[in-house]
Amino acid sequence: MKKNKEINITIATGIYPPSIGGPASYSKLLYDELPRRGFAVMIVSFDSVRKLPKGISHAVYFIKLFFKSINADIIYVQDPVSVGLPAYVASFLLWKPFVLKVVGDFAWEQGVSRFSVGDTLDDFVIKKSKIFYVRFLQIVESIVARNAKLVIVPSNYLKKIVMTWNVSDKKIKVIYNAFNPPLIEKKTNSENSKKIKIISVGRLVSWKGFIETIEAVCMLHKEGCDISLDIIGSGPQKEVLENLISERNADSFIELLGALPQDILHGKISESDIFVLYTGYEGFSHLILEAMALSVPVLTTKVGGNVEIIKSDYNGILVEYNHNIEELKLAIEQLSLDSDKKSNIINNAQKTINGFSEEKMLGELERTLKGLL
Repeated sequence: MKKNKEINITIATGIYPPSIGGPASYSKLLYDELPRRGFAVMIVSFDSVRKLPKGISHAVYFIKLFFKSINADIIYVQDPVSVGLPAYVASFLLWKPFVLKVVGDFAWEQGVSRFSVGDTLDDFVIKKSKIFYVRFLQIVESIVARNAKLVIVPSNYLKKIVMTWNVSDKKIKVIYNAFNPPLIEKKTNSENSKKIKIISVGRLVSWKGFIETIEAVCMLHKEGCDISLDIIGSGPQKEVLENLISERNADSFIELLGALPQDILHGKISESDIFVLYTGYEGFSHLILEAMALSVPVLTTKVGGNVEIIKSDYNGILVEYNHNIEELKLAIEQLSLDSDKKSNIINNAQKTINGFSEEKMLGELERTLKGLL
């Protein structure tokens, strides 16, 4: 490790503010905080070339990253494909070590969204896709991850996923993402204390389970329950969800609100009675932590990194991701009716979120990166 001298780090990221998203927020946090820990930070964002044609954009990004990394001691890469492949080539040519952060499986996400891949992530990673483009992405992910000096993941679940890319477990480090509790108080539903207000948030994609959530809420409404559902987020499944809401004549009690600024999002969550995330895949969900911090009980699935945050009946409720709408409906109903259980879950959730501090994450990242040099 370099002593008494700043460590030059180039952060290669797909997005950066004003773009919105986890990698953007994370990269901005590192830009602001790492200089206080002995790093000189250079950001190279793919946003700067995104409007160029595909292929050309990656070539231009590679050139920018190459020249901005000449003096770098280490390159910290925020995804294994769009910026990962250019960063791998640049690091090889410059003889610079690079560290890769993996927060999901891009090949699987593209396969599900664009090519009707129906496998769960756990099944997908043990196969070689027969779809050429998806298989190409699988190969790129594996090559980039195997050539990184270290791979950082935000959950033990994602560590297991990356190991299926033929990456040694000794090269994979779990560092839970930082979490700052929203500065907003829990709001109560003064309009009608008997009304159950459900909220679900995420990218509008098939594995987030919005169809099942809508169906469960419609079943409860049909049974006479005074209930509403707000879905916050944008994505390719928007039209499908709009059509489903219309078919169920649910426009009066289910709304698609689109993507919202964080302060408004937090306000909407705090006004709700239950946060539902019926997801088929989750690497590590900040939204779950945000709901917990806002004193809203979480009902989610026993998948991915969820089980590393939620202990069922202690600080949240876990159900199987099995498309069993009746089971989901009953879980919502039972949680809404049991006020003592809700109170205990909310209180225990407050204890849980203290384990995901920004200081803890930054300290562990600092030690990890300095230990590589």
